[in-house]
Amino acid sequence: STLDRSSAASDVYKRQIVFCVNLNAQNDDILHMLESNYENGTSSEILPLSEDVIALHVNSAEFWFLKAKCEDQVGDFLASRNSLIKSKVNGYYNKADLYFYLAKAELNLGHKEASLEYVKKALDRKAKPEKFEVDAFNTLSDDEAFTKLLDSYKPALNTWTGIFLFIAVQAVSYTHLRAHETSLHL
Repeated sequence: STLDRSSAASDVYKRQIVFCVNLNAQNDDILHMLESNYENGTSSEILPLSEDVIALHVNSAEFWFLKAKCEDQVGDFLASRNSLIKSKVNGYYNKADLYFYLAKAELNLGHKEASLEYVKKALDRKAKPEKFEVDAFNTLSDDEAFTKLLDSYKPALNTWTGIFLFIAVQAVSYTHLRAHETSLHL
């Protein structure tokens, strides 16, 4: 068991060395490492190490955004919200995903009204309403303001689509009737 703990500590130390060596890597490599750990579900391993590179990436909106996604994945919603705000300040303010994660963080922190404001901002930036029909937003599924907001952004049939459907149904109905009429004369 002492050997197991030593081995585990050694593995963590090796990852820290690899990460620190990679601190000198290109900005894209560091961003790729954050994204890769997020996608692999190993954010808990990279987050403590990402603290070492913050000074190098203070003005990188993408760094803060990827760090926030990792923090979200491990359930640290306060840190996630703070990183998302830093990402926004550094230029990531037009991205629908930024507002999706901000809405999620605020909701998990118990700030429903702030969450709804971020949902609206995400929808304004072309996020699909279906994006908010996930587990993270289940607590809002019965909320009238939330459902009304999502419904207002769902696409509706325009007039021309309605006319086309009417004509298509009429044509099918006419064809259907002619088929019966022809079969009666046989």
